[in-house]
Amino acid sequence: MATAYAGQPVESRTSRAHPPGLWTLAATEVWDRASFYGMQALLILYMTQYLLLPGQADQVIGLGRLEDAITAIRGPLSIEGRATQIFALYITVLAMLPLLGGWLGDRFISRRVGVIAGASLMTVGHVALGFTSTFLIGLLLVLAGAGLLRGNIAPQIRALYEAEDPRTAEAFQIYYLTVSGGGFISPLIIGVVNERYGFHPAFAIAAVGMLIGLVWYVVRIKTLPPDPPRALRGEGGPALSVAEKRNLVVLTCFLIVPLTFWTAQVQIWNIYNIWVSANVDRMVGGFRVPVPWLQSFDSLAPMVMAIAAIFYWRQGKPSSETYGRMAIGCILFGAGMLILAAAPSIAGRDIGLPILLPVAFHIVSNAGWVLFVPTCAAFFATYAPERWRGTMLGLNLLATSVAGFLSGPLSGIYEARGPTFFWTAIAVVPIAGGLALLVATPFLRRLLTPIKATQST
Repeated sequence: MATAYAGQPVESRTSRAHPPGLWTLAATEVWDRASFYGMQALLILYMTQYLLLPGQADQVIGLGRLEDAITAIRGPLSIEGRATQIFALYITVLAMLPLLGGWLGDRFISRRVGVIAGASLMTVGHVALGFTSTFLIGLLLVLAGAGLLRGNIAPQIRALYEAEDPRTAEAFQIYYLTVSGGGFISPLIIGVVNERYGFHPAFAIAAVGMLIGLVWYVVRIKTLPPDPPRALRGEGGPALSVAEKRNLVVLTCFLIVPLTFWTAQVQIWNIYNIWVSANVDRMVGGFRVPVPWLQSFDSLAPMVMAIAAIFYWRQGKPSSETYGRMAIGCILFGAGMLILAAAPSIAGRDIGLPILLPVAFHIVSNAGWVLFVPTCAAFFATYAPERWRGTMLGLNLLATSVAGFLSGPLSGIYEARGPTFFWTAIAVVPIAGGLALLVATPFLRRLLTPIKATQST
């Protein structure tokens, strides 16, 4: 599916080693996610404990109009309600913009320029978040930057390998392993900085991390595959084959599956922090565990499991095929959320829940994450035509956008019906998605066609 440009060949499938470009892209993503997840772990807490309080909200440029719009749609809300609505809107736009960024990279700008521009915008955006008045401006800059960076970095991974190279799926496992690495390290550091020095210095740490990622990418850019020639990226390129057109249609319809997964996952970035803060006893040996540290553990668990999975499969052990992995991943994630639903029954109380219960949730749910998320990305990258690859990978992320949009209304269930009903209802969604995928697998096998190298650019 990938082809060499400017005399630079893609990596041969006969080697088990991965090309150096993979490590360039993976390390860039480490710093992207380190800055992003560190900031995201604080976002709900920052709004509920500082930004939306009387005397602070008036200082934020544009916040009054945003809150008026939210109130007009949802009615009067508590501070927590307004915060979750703003967060839901943020996640919705965040997950939508890589589709635009990938489309721009496919058709108009080079993917390298997209990554560099995106990292630059995110760096400036994190700096702006550190000032109360420019909070919303910072969010907008982070959103624009993430759309450009994420829409153009993942397509470069697929371009490193030949058509149907079996290492492609492992490459995406490694890539998402580094995503988890960034998500693990940053909340630990930023959680401590926030506890000791406050929110604004913590946001500054996120800006430094993104700047490091930008510098790394620029220094290592020669290890990456060149972008497809412009003539092959625009409307004037060769027509898509029948198989390529069918693949695009099937991949678009397939979005319902990742939507079920992300509908559950987004709540762990949103309501989960409020639930932990209010219901979990975070004292361990006299030390009060910061809420962002559990978000950090949410990244540590998939790191460990991804390393174990890669090692297991490299020993020639049997592994489930693509559809089976994704289906099992959805079901496991839902099973993990049932632990949250059952937590009061297990502990025998509604508040002061043992911290081991959310830890158990992270272990089970992230076993599902490791099986689903990298496999789904590799799935879209494998079956998408070259000049539509960035767009289709962005389309895959669109499921997160829709889930983020739904998380606002769904959060009302939490306030109205309580945690047990809420977590049970949310758990059913990915479980149903996994079961539906198992049923649809024979049809998908017949409809989807691997794109041959001669059809690709």
